[in-house]
Amino acid sequence: MSNYVYPCQLGRAIMTHIANPFAAADAPTLFDVFRATEADKDITTARRRNVLSSLRRFAQVAGMELSFMPATPGYYRKKLADLHPAMAGITAKRLANIKADVLWAIKRSGVRGSGKYLAPFLDAWVCLIDRIEDRRLLWTLSRFLHYCSAQGIEPEDVDDGVSTAYLRATTDETFIKNPRDQHRRTCRAWNKAVDEVPDWPRITLSIPRYRSTYMLPWSMFPESLRTEVDDWRAVLSGGDLLSDNHLVRPLRESSIETRRFQLRQFASALVHVGHDPTELTSLAVLVDLAAVRAGLRFFLDRSGGNPTSQICQFAILLTIIAQHWVKVDAAHLEALKRLRRKVTPRSEGMTQKNRDRLRQFDDQQTLLALLDFPRRQVEEARKRDPAHRATAIRIQIALAVEILINAPIRAGNLAALSLTRHLRFSRAGRQGTIHLVIPPEEVKNREPLEFVLPEETVTLLKLYLADYRSHLVDGENEWLFPGRNGQHKCRQALSGQIKKHIKQATGIDMNAHLFRHLAAKLYLDANPGGYEVVRRILAHRSMDTTTRCYAGLETLSAARHFDETILGVRDSLRRGDLP
Repeated sequence: MSNYVYPCQLGRAIMTHIANPFAAADAPTLFDVFRATEADKDITTARRRNVLSSLRRFAQVAGMELSFMPATPGYYRKKLADLHPAMAGITAKRLANIKADVLWAIKRSGVRGSGKYLAPFLDAWVCLIDRIEDRRLLWTLSRFLHYCSAQGIEPEDVDDGVSTAYLRATTDETFIKNPRDQHRRTCRAWNKAVDEVPDWPRITLSIPRYRSTYMLPWSMFPESLRTEVDDWRAVLSGGDLLSDNHLVRPLRESSIETRRFQLRQFASALVHVGHDPTELTSLAVLVDLAAVRAGLRFFLDRSGGNPTSQICQFAILLTIIAQHWVKVDAAHLEALKRLRRKVTPRSEGMTQKNRDRLRQFDDQQTLLALLDFPRRQVEEARKRDPAHRATAIRIQIALAVEILINAPIRAGNLAALSLTRHLRFSRAGRQGTIHLVIPPEEVKNREPLEFVLPEETVTLLKLYLADYRSHLVDGENEWLFPGRNGQHKCRQALSGQIKKHIKQATGIDMNAHLFRHLAAKLYLDANPGGYEVVRRILAHRSMDTTTRCYAGLETLSAARHFDETILGVRDSLRRGDLP
């Protein structure tokens, strides 16, 4: 939503007036504060200009219109406490000045609302509220009842249309976290009130479903299918070394579980398109041509008819099972391969979502905030008690990010780093140069990884090992990032903590895997066309994988280099430097 338009010929804002759907009609807003400040002739022109600018910027940061925002300081203090300057695209000093100016303007103008900006309840709602004995139920419903009161909606007029309008209103209130979750809780609470509260309107609201899930539990399928899947799973893991089904290259446990999950997804899809789950008795049934077509069409319908990498993976998996496990005839196998080719996306590689996420790092301040995250975390942690677990975790996450910046390994390998197997010191006593070495059998594509850790990374590593890691582990534990029961921290937990800490400290949306893409972007920005180095750093087996994933990523950088060359030639010609 665009809050303001700045016409060049006017040089000032033209504001639209959008009322807050939860507030009383006469509730004062920051729009009123803006007008009062604008008319205040007892302050200097410069001060007035700065305060009006702060009010405008405050609305932009909040993502609201001034007329939507109540002139109630308490409405903002808690909600903006966690707002990081980077999220607002401004410096910390500027954000502090904006907050101070807004509070000053509210106080000086005399336009100030009461402690609560919400519209008072209508009399009809007050009567019903008095009958609610469950305080938790009242708390869940109160915002919806304020909305109804602000809109003049009586209890007997509530229906699904009002519920939907309420969802739109909570979505517009950008400070409301997870408006869909709140909407769903409100509908459930309303229906509970119908059952429990005397005289409550006998109107049931529909419980919204925002996610359509099709997955069925394995227990829904015949035991024969589950047993065969377990047998197939054992073969994928390597099984008996002397067995005829033994694989030369067994799959990792995580890869096996992914394939088992994909089979469950596909079997569930068949049920949704009309197959009786009791008839899905074997893997041979799942790879039947009619079944494969029906299942793939289910997923195509969900994707709007567009082939996706997920659909392609289903086709690949079913083809492999048909060829190596079920052992179908040549005609059947060729038909499956044709289906696989049809559902293969035209362009593979990095998703558009990840490309969009990387775009934020074209801004130098954002990039610096991320690259400087470990150092700033250490500085902050050293102000706190080193024996406190939260402080130790802060240093641990700083180290994890520092490693990802300088050695962009996969999140699973990061979580499973061992002090004894993966960190190699050039001198005894954990001294000298440190190599991070991961053998091929522990890497997804079985390509060995080795990085020399830079001095800054080594310094942080030694600090963590000396002063902080001991507060995160009980007893013997070989892992750099220890978890429970002598194990390493699981990949999901470590990745989640990395994302959370970076977001809190910088306002940047960043996950552990995106560091690999960022490494490629930064190198290609500095060295357009340098795909071979990127391939080696990310340990891609094939150059095709690298170019398919990162082709075009350095376009802006290449364009800058091109422009600099052309401009350099022009300047030289103007000076007469060229023959």
